[in-house]
Amino acid sequence: MSSRKIFLLGMGVGLILAAFLVLLAGPHQDLTRSEIEWRARQLGMVYPAEELGWAGAGQGKGALSVHGDGEGERSAGTGADNGKRVTVVVPKDLTASEIAQALVEGGVIKEKQPFIEEAVKRGIDTRFRAGVYLFRGDETLDEVFRVLTGTLR
Repeated sequence: MSSRKIFLLGMGVGLILAAFLVLLAGPHQDLTRSEIEWRARQLGMVYPAEELGWAGAGQGKGALSVHGDGEGERSAGTGADNGKRVTVVVPKDLTASEIAQALVEGGVIKEKQPFIEEAVKRGIDTRFRAGVYLFRGDETLDEVFRVLTGTLR
């Protein structure tokens, strides 16, 4: 047999095996729009319309902004959520200290120093990702770290 025939035979057998494996895998579950939105919000993602803009745009490496959505009221100093959501915009190249300050101002965390110390202890103080994050205000420190680093564990 020529090399061309062997190649075509191999391709045909490969396609048949691939189709068989797909059939064995069974039907997959399609996610609904609300399930996709819920999973995205768990990661801190928001719609572009919910992004309220950059504070101090054009100032060097960027500035951080914190916005509430105006629904509900946050209990003073407790970090407890009463229906209000906080959007935190984190530009590229901010330090853990700057991010912690914005989280305190938004009521996501109570104090800045324990956040920084725990981030350093875990070795993630330099792994926070730039982005727009939506917080409820009642997240645990683990949840905040997962959102800011993009990990799903």
